[in-house]
Amino acid sequence: MKHLNAINALVKRCIKSGENIEMDMDNFDWMSGVGLYGLYKLSKDEALLKVCKDMAEFVVNDAARTTEGGLEHTVTRHGHPGFATPFFHEQIWADTLFMACIFLADMYKVTGEAKYRDEAIHQLTLHHNRLRDENTGVFYHGYNFEEGGWMSGALWARANAWITVATFEIIDIIGEDFAEKEAIISSVNRQIKQLSTYQRENGMFGTLLDHEDSYDESSATAGFAAGVIHGVKLGYVDDVFVSKLARRAIDAILPLINSQGELEQVSGGTPIMPTVNRYKDIPIIPTLYGQGLALMALARDNCIMVR
Repeated sequence: MKHLNAINALVKRCIKSGENIEMDMDNFDWMSGVGLYGLYKLSKDEALLKVCKDMAEFVVNDAARTTEGGLEHTVTRHGHPGFATPFFHEQIWADTLFMACIFLADMYKVTGEAKYRDEAIHQLTLHHNRLRDENTGVFYHGYNFEEGGWMSGALWARANAWITVATFEIIDIIGEDFAEKEAIISSVNRQIKQLSTYQRENGMFGTLLDHEDSYDESSATAGFAAGVIHGVKLGYVDDVFVSKLARRAIDAILPLINSQGELEQVSGGTPIMPTVNRYKDIPIIPTLYGQGLALMALARDNCIMVR
């Protein structure tokens, strides 16, 4: 309770002063909606719920859109200095499903507003359909509607982890059937089956799934474990993948948690790089998303172990 009160007080100060809240509405990478909603669930503070509603309304009504209504993965509403259009104009990234669409599903659950559910489902379906590599079933990092392609064409591991985790989170939170659900479940199962062929002998995944010379990357490895276990728990994934993929992934990341509790071997912030090989040069640093994905994996693993 002491820690909850401290976090709640800090967030309330930020809301009162306006610090970070406007930025977070414009920036899917740093969108604080899921965290604020989680805090609201614990505290039932209506001021937090109001901010969450404001963020959800921004996403549904004001966020930049690509062709086909995809949420542009902008990092600022006004774009990069020197560019007349948002920096990632006409681009969707796998990251957005995790950063914004889990939150939209949460907001549907608490408000009953169908527009939040419908937006989350639309984005989930669009990202699966546009980012999937039909040859393998895994996903590209992003798609450019203006150019009509996947830019560098990277099968980036963390992009795939965002999709695995977000797919089951969104389906679980919505908690009801929808027209596209069967196709989405089929798509993510095809991804998971292919992922098991990319997993390395040490249980890790390379930062590029299909490049053996790319370095081991722990945040994606954790994300795959979290997503697979969640899918098994929901009954949508064959439980063979717990031992075949998830258990091995968790065993691989546990030794990478250092004495300060940091998950090591995490690739730093990664935009869509100009070439596939440039992904191999992203520095390895401790990150909050690495911590988060590891915590999700360990929490999900506990759910399986006590079932």
